[in-house]
Amino acid sequence: MEYIAVYEKARTSASLTRDSQMEEHLSRGANIYKREGDDMTLIATPEDGFLIARPVFPVPETMSFRAYL
Repeated sequence: MEYIAVYEKARTSASLTRDSQMEEHLSRGANIYKREGDDMTLIATPEDGFLIARPVFPVPETMSFRAYL
């Protein structure tokens, strides 16, 4: 799954890599889509904001090691 900012009039798009980019691109007039495989779902517009609950980018999982003595 990925999130994409699409500028419909300019016919350009940008892949979002940081959570804060959603608001940045919305303020510039882009629509935000969620892409899963070949399916694209509109999730936010500059006029209406988020049409669904605002997604949060997943927090990367980290590994932890436990020392055994």
